[in-house]
Amino acid sequence: MKAGFIFFLCLLFFTNHIASSVTVLGAEGAALCYQEAARGGSGRLSINTCHKALRDEALSKKDRSGTQVNFGIVLNNSFLPDRALKSFGKARDSEELLPEIILNSGNSYFIKMEFLSAIEHYDESIKGGIRDQSAAFYNKGLAYEMLKNMQKAVENYKKAALLKADPVYLEKKRKLIAGGYWLEEQ
Repeated sequence: MKAGFIFFLCLLFFTNHIASSVTVLGAEGAALCYQEAARGGSGRLSINTCHKALRDEALSKKDRSGTQVNFGIVLNNSFLPDRALKSFGKARDSEELLPEIILNSGNSYFIKMEFLSAIEHYDESIKGGIRDQSAAFYNKGLAYEMLKNMQKAVENYKKAALLKADPVYLEKKRKLIAGGYWLEEQ
């Protein structure tokens, strides 16, 4: 029971902080969907906002793909990873967004507790040139931690922290140092 509760807390924190939303400045509805994804929006209202945006026939191909990614993020935040994966699949025609699509697909697999698939996606997003590599490394660390491989988890957390001094990463470092997992000389 305790492990399940810890996973739930990790998942709740994870879905609200480590996604890569795609800025859409075009149509009003698409911009609202972006805002929902960027703020960690979830639930019926956020989902409906993105649904409405995607019904706009005037969306450019690029804005439609970006909105599909943002919709997928909102679905992940709502703990609907299978629906999120479908949304990410609809956005795959945008080569420019592919690294973000792959990272966020990895987040869907993380939510589904398919941690090895999540790690594969995070690696692929890094190889594909994702803008914020620190998020991919941090997410890999979380997945390895869920697999109880603390050595690989710490390796990835360190890479994330070297790339970006994010308060979330620094708090994770503090906790791992206190737990004896993160040794400065490693």
